[in-house]
Amino acid sequence: MNRRLDVVCVGRAAVDLYGEQIGALLGRRAPGVANQTLLDERTPAFGAKSEPAILKAAYELEISLAASYTQLLGLLDGTDGITLVASFQPVEARQAVVLGQATDVADPDLMPVVEGDEPGVTLFTPSQYPII
Repeated sequence: MNRRLDVVCVGRAAVDLYGEQIGALLGRRAPGVANQTLLDERTPAFGAKSEPAILKAAYELEISLAASYTQLLGLLDGTDGITLVASFQPVEARQAVVLGQATDVADPDLMPVVEGDEPGVTLFTPSQYPII
């Protein structure tokens, strides 16, 4: 298997696990389905014909998730949710760096995501992407 594809597959598996962990924390309040709006917006980019285009889509998703988790940390009240989200954020940021390097993102643009104004970042907010 292609090493770059391995990275993308590992990232997808991590996101699946995050969903399971959030579902376990929320219990019955968890919708148990993916956010259709987000899927509809992001899926076409992953159907690209070239590996660089798919890697760019994965990079933009990962860096957006890292920025969104960073922002979300400041909005949560309970320590269980904060601890869970805080465990996701560095993994997403690290995966974004790896994917960014694979897509030739300039080193200065590979800084940790804090503000959400980095190139390729979209902050995912509950109002744009409601889950419940």
